[in-house]
Amino acid sequence: MTGEMILDAIGGISDRYLLEFAHVEPKKRAIWWRWLGVAACIGLFLTAVLLWPGYSQSEVDSSKPTFSMNDVIWGDASGDMIMDSFDHVSMGEIFITDGLTEAFARSKNAGDVFAVRVTEVTGASTEEIYEKFIKNLGLEEDYLSRGVIFATQQQVKDINCPEEYGFVFSLAPKTVEYILITDNYLKTTGENIIPVVMYISWRCVPEKELFPDLEKIEAEYRVVMQEIIEDYHISAEKIKSIEPSRKEMHAELDKDTLSKLLKDKRISRMWHEDSIGEGFDLGG
Repeated sequence: MTGEMILDAIGGISDRYLLEFAHVEPKKRAIWWRWLGVAACIGLFLTAVLLWPGYSQSEVDSSKPTFSMNDVIWGDASGDMIMDSFDHVSMGEIFITDGLTEAFARSKNAGDVFAVRVTEVTGASTEEIYEKFIKNLGLEEDYLSRGVIFATQQQVKDINCPEEYGFVFSLAPKTVEYILITDNYLKTTGENIIPVVMYISWRCVPEKELFPDLEKIEAEYRVVMQEIIEDYHISAEKIKSIEPSRKEMHAELDKDTLSKLLKDKRISRMWHEDSIGEGFDLGG
C-alpha cells in the first residue's frame, strides 16, 4: 500500500474515533504516597504530645502506681502481727496476713496504694532478696531500710514468688520504723555498739520431726544459740537474754561482729532492738 493510500484511509476515519484513540489516561500515583502522608501526620502528633508541658513517659507506660505518699494506706501503731504466719509459709509461696487482707477488703478504690512489709522466711540476706526479687517487681519501695514496698491490691496479687524463697506480706505500720540490720545500715550508722534481736532460722531445727515435744524443740534451739555464741566469741555480758521458745537472742554487739553474723545462715534476721515494740515478733 502506497503512502497516499494510507493517508486516504486515515482521512476516512471519523474524528470521534481519532479523539478517543488519542486520549491517554494519566498514570495513577502510587498508593503508598498517601500512607506516607498519613504516617507523617501521626508522627507530628505524637511529637507534639511528648513535648507538651507536664507530659511524662510514665503517664503512658508505667507499672508503678501514680500516688502521693500522703495517700498511702499504712497499718496502725500495733502493727500487723506476723508471728503466727511463718507456720503457713512454704517455699515458692507468698502468705498474706489477716491484717493486710482486711485492709484490702475495706478499700473502696482499686487504685489505693498499700504499704506492704515484705518478710522473707528462708534465711536469705536482705541484699539478695532486694537484687533478685524486689528490684524486679518494678514498684516503688523502701526495702533496704524499712522492708516495705508500695503496691495496689491487684499488684500484690500479681506478684509471683520465686521457688527458692518464701514471703510473708503484711501491712506496715507508719508510726513505727523498724530498723533491719543490714550491711548498708552498719556502714551508715554512727553507733558502735548496737542492741539487736537475732532470730534463729527455723531450718536449723527439724520442728516437724520433734513436734509435739516443745521442750525438745526449745532445747535444740538453745544448742544452736550456744554454738553461735561460742563461734563468735560473744562474752556473757554482751548477751542480754536467750529465748529458745521464740527463737531469739537479745544482745549488744559491735559492728564488726554484726557484719559477720549477717553472713551466718543460722540467723534469719537481726533487728535494732530499740526500734521494735515489746512482744512483737519480727523473726522467721
